[in-house]
Amino acid sequence: MQDAWSVKTNWDLYAKWEKIRDFIQKNSHVSDLSLNYLSAAGGSFPYFIASGHSSAGTSAPRLSTGLTTPGWKNKYPDFPRVSCAMGICTIAFEGTNTLTMDYLNSHTVQRTGIIAADFPGNGLIDAIINKNTFEVKKFVDYRTNRCITARNNTITLDVCADSATAQQKISLDQDTFRNQGLCMTTANTSQLENSSVTFSSCNKGLNQTWTYDDYHFVNVQKNQKWCLSTDESARKLRLNRCKSADNKQVFTARTSTQNEQSSSINMDMVIR
Repeated sequence: MQDAWSVKTNWDLYAKWEKIRDFIQKNSHVSDLSLNYLSAAGGSFPYFIASGHSSAGTSAPRLSTGLTTPGWKNKYPDFPRVSCAMGICTIAFEGTNTLTMDYLNSHTVQRTGIIAADFPGNGLIDAIINKNTFEVKKFVDYRTNRCITARNNTITLDVCADSATAQQKISLDQDTFRNQGLCMTTANTSQLENSSVTFSSCNKGLNQTWTYDDYHFVNVQKNQKWCLSTDESARKLRLNRCKSADNKQVFTARTSTQNEQSSSINMDMVIR
């Protein structure tokens, strides 16, 4: 449990955030029950700890830490830089709710444990829920029998490991393919042909909207169907125009209970 509930001044907010962040990092892959409190009080109001704002209203202005960049550019690195003019920015406070939401949305976190928060909004709640997985499967390249694998937010093909390997657990949720709360994303939206594909924060954009159709991952942009494809080395994944007879675009789905050798398919079902 992380419950550093006592703060003496507003300037203790960052130390509280560091405890929250470190607790997420240390416990994201353990099975024990864990409880992470975002709340604190004492020398600061609970609403300030949650929001970093000057009053309890949702639209209340931010409070300044009294520091600016570039003079204190390395101070409070996770706090926002605001009101920038002529190269000088104010370092503002940020609340634990927003800091936690942003961290979960931008990092690979297998599990959050229980998060207790004052005044949680939809963004924080969704960020926690999105770390759950739905219809978890592995997806296997037809040519090599290797699995789609998430490594440091990039997507590669790797030897299919056992069912406990979080990097190979892919779930379909609301037309997005997710790994540990991050969404499969076409990285280059201006040049789609041969664009790299990554896992990144979910934003509901067209570059993250996919269907799994006839053993193909299909993304539609610019009135064109684009398919997840392996390159000639069969190691890297990229985006290419969908071709019905291209086996570099064929991926079979395998549940965690299926035998590693059970993914063979009849190509007559795929090539249309």
